[in-house]
Amino acid sequence: MEFVKQPVNLKKARKILSFVEKHGFKPVNRDFREAFIYVDRERGLKVYMYHTEDGSFIVLPVERFYIPFIDHMNMFKDYPWVEVDEGAAKAILRGADLMAPGIERYTEFDQGEPVVVRYGNSHIAIGEAIESSNRLSEMEKGKAIKILHYKGDKFWKKVRKLPI
Repeated sequence: MEFVKQPVNLKKARKILSFVEKHGFKPVNRDFREAFIYVDRERGLKVYMYHTEDGSFIVLPVERFYIPFIDHMNMFKDYPWVEVDEGAAKAILRGADLMAPGIERYTEFDQGEPVVVRYGNSHIAIGEAIESSNRLSEMEKGKAIKILHYKGDKFWKKVRKLPI
C-alpha cells in the first residue's frame, strides 16, 4: 500500500507547527497555503506536508515529537545541532544511536530536546538528547543522542517517493 493523501485542517496544522517550533525548529516561512497528511496504514507511517511560497516541507510524527524530514532541513533554522566524525556518521546511517566520543562540536541543548546531527555540510539525522550539551564535555563514553530519524530509514525511503 502507498500513502493516501488527506487534507489537514488549519487548526491541527498550526498546532503541529507550534510543537515543532517549541523544540527549536523554526520554519523559514511559517505562512503555509495548505497542509496534507499522507498515511500508510499498512506500515503505520504518517507524514505532514506543508506548502508555502518558498517551497514544501514535511514534518514527521516520531515517538513523542514532531520533527522535520531530514531532507527538508533547509526550510528550517535556529535548531540545536551536533557535528560528528566519520565513524559516528557511518554508524548513524546504519541505524545506530550517537555515542559521545563521536561528537566533535555542538550547540547548546537540554536533555530530552530534539537535536540535528550533522556530518560535514550535510544533515544526516535528528535525535533526542539523552544528555544536555553541558554534560557532553565530561562524557568519555556512553550514548549521547537517541536517533529518531536518519537518511536511509523507513521514513526517508518512503517519503522520498512522495510528489512534492
